[in-house]
Amino acid sequence: MSQTLIVNLPGELYSRIKECADHANHSIEEEAVELLAAKAASRVAVETVREKFQNLANTWQKSVAHLSSSSTRESHPAYQEIIAMGPAVVPFCLATWKARAGTGSRP
Repeated sequence: MSQTLIVNLPGELYSRIKECADHANHSIEEEAVELLAAKAASRVAVETVREKFQNLANTWQKSVAHLSSSSTRESHPAYQEIIAMGPAVVPFCLATWKARAGTGSRP
């Protein structure tokens, strides 16, 4: 199903999109659609990373909350998977720690 979208772009943004379209031999409409699709896909990807992080963090917290050994806590598979996710999860880690600050629970 196709929908029509009319957008009033600021001149600088229009110029940037036009430049990209010219470089790719696309119409400005095609380029704008590609940019919107890419933006939507990146939002989905971020949400997927957030959901995966949250699921792993919950699993890890439930599994190791009662343990005092940091090596045991850090060797848990969910923790290792969070670490393997790399820099993409840093904002989610910080948000989790901030939310737990002052509650007495471990991050």
